[in-house]
Amino acid sequence: MKIYLSHVIEHLESVMGALREIHRIARPGARVHIVTPHFSSHNSYADPTHRRHLTSESFQYFTGEPSERFAGACCRFRILEVNLTFGHSFLLDGLGRLLATLSLHWYE
Repeated sequence: MKIYLSHVIEHLESVMGALREIHRIARPGARVHIVTPHFSSHNSYADPTHRRHLTSESFQYFTGEPSERFAGACCRFRILEVNLTFGHSFLLDGLGRLLATLSLHWYE
């Protein structure tokens, strides 16, 4: 089973409610793929219907793993991969990808 959300989650009133529902309907082993603008992108702020501005770490909350930032989770997902793109221009994408690869936490 695959569940694919492309440019949806940032529009929702409750990200937690949406992820809770996805977790409920997903079969064990399901793959959930979420695409959303990164908070550093002008696209995150240009659309006035965006309610949330997300980072690469926003979905760590939903893993249930203890961290300094997130005390609890409404459901448990396992993050397999996080990717950032930078407008698909050679210069911006190459430089941004290099910086993010060296340290995504520092880049953000």
